[in-house]
Amino acid sequence: MLSDLYFTHIKIQANVKNALVCKCWNTHLKFKLREKKVQYYDTKIYELIISKLYSNHRIYTQKYYDILLHELMKTIANENTIKAIIKKNMIEYKKTFELFHDKYHSVGCCNIELHIAAEYQKLLDDYDAST
Repeated sequence: MLSDLYFTHIKIQANVKNALVCKCWNTHLKFKLREKKVQYYDTKIYELIISKLYSNHRIYTQKYYDILLHELMKTIANENTIKAIIKKNMIEYKKTFELFHDKYHSVGCCNIELHIAAEYQKLLDDYDAST
């Protein structure tokens, strides 16, 4: 619950009156906060994957992004309310990039979509191993 308040950017004093207000807010805003968290993690995963793929294939830079992605996946695995949603989204993104590659591969596009799908598959394997 404390992490939910992080995404609202509100600083609240710890007293009884504010605790009751926060409980009411949490009841009404719980789903919106969860959506914001999912969106935040989805965006962060995608940005890290793209940064890794466009890092000019430098080994030490790619290892750095692998470490960041691994730590992010551990954080997501500890979030009980959103980990199933994130996993479902990663599966959908992987399928979307594979379909996009299959559809436009004959046009002569590069294989970046296939590489993105492969990175999502690695993350899904890492995710399954950590849970």
